[in-house]
Amino acid sequence: MSFLTPSIVSFIKEHATDDVRKLALGKCDLSGNDLKTALQQIEGLQKAKQKLPSWAANEKVVYPVHLSLEQCSSEATARFKAQLVAEGDIMADLTGGFGIDFTFISKHFKQADYVETNEALCKIAENNLHAFGLTNWQVFNTDAESYLKQHNGQRFDLLFVDPARRDANGRKTVAPSDCTPDLTLLQDVFRQKARKVMVKYSPMLDIGTAIKELRNIESIYTISVANECKELLIIQNFEANAGSDIRLFCVNIKPQKNDVFTTSLNKEKEATVSIATSVGKYLYEPNSSIMKAGAFKSICEAWDIEPLQQNSHLYTSQTLKPEVQGRAFEVIGTCRINAADFNKTFPDTKKANLTIRNCPLRQEDIRKKLKIKEGGDLYLFATTLMNKELVLIGCKKVGSRVDS
Repeated sequence: MSFLTPSIVSFIKEHATDDVRKLALGKCDLSGNDLKTALQQIEGLQKAKQKLPSWAANEKVVYPVHLSLEQCSSEATARFKAQLVAEGDIMADLTGGFGIDFTFISKHFKQADYVETNEALCKIAENNLHAFGLTNWQVFNTDAESYLKQHNGQRFDLLFVDPARRDANGRKTVAPSDCTPDLTLLQDVFRQKARKVMVKYSPMLDIGTAIKELRNIESIYTISVANECKELLIIQNFEANAGSDIRLFCVNIKPQKNDVFTTSLNKEKEATVSIATSVGKYLYEPNSSIMKAGAFKSICEAWDIEPLQQNSHLYTSQTLKPEVQGRAFEVIGTCRINAADFNKTFPDTKKANLTIRNCPLRQEDIRKKLKIKEGGDLYLFATTLMNKELVLIGCKKVGSRVDS
């Protein structure tokens, strides 16, 4: 972009690893808007080294303001979404933003349109698409509804949408109808104009509400990176009888090989499980994608494990189930939540990693009662068993298993 003058580029290279706050307060060669621009680029570059490594490696990339960079997809999730897309003629990203998803997904299409209401982001997108050598794109500085009206006779192979997830007061939303654009108002338009629609939502969104408000849902992906749930991805198929049984994909993106657990809404509803009558030798905590999808019964049938209680979402077995996707522990003791029982079961314990699951007691209150600090090799789960008894389950991690 034209505002990245040689002096700004030189400043960025010289101070790429410096503290932006100190640069802003100290004496330097730049001032005014030039300094503001340079600091924005340095802050963006530092953030991108972790979140967007291939972008950080490209010196021609220009970064937006902090909020746009904070809200954009990570490179890991964008690459995953692109893997779900079939080759096609034309797609449009109706909420382009910083353009991370668009850059990866657009490569699968002969023509790709980037749509964004923010003029500054449009200019940044043009710069960055050139920086990556892409040529199949057009940029439209308008809103989703206006763009679709302009392309009245067009039928898209894919429409991608990432609605804004805060209301007018800045509060996070949990329903599609509370997001911008409101996709519940565009369902008829989507049916007319798109073969498939891919919608990226916050993991805060309520899946049940989304299923009620959106049509022709073919599949839902709960996507985590290193066991932190990042996105809820909904695929709508307007050329098939989608919606009769929605497929659920629980994805945990990992450095070597992703964990993927697959089920469906009907399978989850119809599955039958038996509650464990006691704590077995091994304890399991499913990964965050499985928890978000609510695949609590399906995993029992798939992995032959039993829940400790309906709402605890902790599972047990007598033999180790290495296929379980999540954290696995070997149980070394169980006791009631009081100091006497704890000291008898786990003598001389001063540190432990404490997790609360379906237990009315607060973590700080339990720590105070047991006089333990955070840390160490002991993992404690405060939870409720089938007989409504509150217990502490003490465990150690299984081998060198890594589930993040």
